[in-house]
Amino acid sequence: QSPESSKLRKLRTLESRDLKAPDKLNNLLWIRFPLKKKVWRGRFLFQITRKVGRAELILDAKKLGDDYLLTLTGGKEHAGAVAVGVFDETSQRASSSVISLPGHREEQIALQGASLVSKATRKTTVFVAGIHLDDITPKEIRDIVSVSGEMVENFIAFYERTNTTVGQKK
Repeated sequence: QSPESSKLRKLRTLESRDLKAPDKLNNLLWIRFPLKKKVWRGRFLFQITRKVGRAELILDAKKLGDDYLLTLTGGKEHAGAVAVGVFDETSQRASSSVISLPGHREEQIALQGASLVSKATRKTTVFVAGIHLDDITPKEIRDIVSVSGEMVENFIAFYERTNTTVGQKK
């Protein structure tokens, strides 16, 4: 039996307690999936939580290479709408497209979020929105849409604060 197959067997038999030890897990992942650099996957770049009526909204942002993945969830978490935003260097404009699941109404939140983040970062952005409250009222919908926009603006402010280089474009 080769040493590599022994390492693969160890990877397959990870116990739940190993997931709480990133260094141990990272070393096993490094053995199985050699990357250019060792990275502990799964960390979010940015996270903000806001309470809006009966819902707790959570915006998570993660870097995917040069691009961004944002998820906005609240109430019963799910994927209700997914939007992709793209920045065009020639026209200096961002555009976005959305796919919404039947019966879901998060498309505007996802579409606007993807477009705003792409414009601010000049990168491709995937934005997943899934917010569900039973018997939601029109006021709750308005409040959630408003706070969702504020949360996206908070991420953009965070991005601008952490990615500004004097005399250079982001």
